[in-house]
Amino acid sequence: MSNTEQSKTTFNPKSFGVVVSSLGVSQLSYALIHNLNLMVQHNQNFAPIIFFKNYAKPLQIPHFPIMQVKELWTYNFPTIAVDLETARLLLDLPVPNPKYFYVWELEWLYLDHIDYDELKEIYVNDDIKLIGRNKYYSQILEQAWKKPVIDLEEWNWQQLTKIIGEGNGKKR
Repeated sequence: MSNTEQSKTTFNPKSFGVVVSSLGVSQLSYALIHNLNLMVQHNQNFAPIIFFKNYAKPLQIPHFPIMQVKELWTYNFPTIAVDLETARLLLDLPVPNPKYFYVWELEWLYLDHIDYDELKEIYVNDDIKLIGRNKYYSQILEQAWKKPVIDLEEWNWQQLTKIIGEGNGKKR
């Protein structure tokens, strides 16, 4: 096979990342890993990676890579934060692009001290796109901050493909 023929058959899946504080026991971790496993099983056009701040043994075996959050410094693919802490981290990095914040919880409602300016830096920031957990959350986000780009029901992998995009992605 010539080099030209070989380059035509090269497969480049669309890579994307998800940043979590921990993969420990939680509804978020279960739904995330379960749906990303389904994604890689049913649609090989995607190559997810989870970046974690604190290692904890996941409830399920991920069928995709997991890496320490320090690896994000060189990762320039779409990346999704899942809470205020990881959204702040994502905004402080020069890459990746684009950046998303999947609002799994309405965290500002449970804070002991609310610093509106700090929250505004995240929720209204033009450098990060919001994703609502459901239509109800999206309505709240739109009224309080800005309109989410999509509703993503419990990490539904088929909805997630709409955010990340179909087809071949950048080479790794």
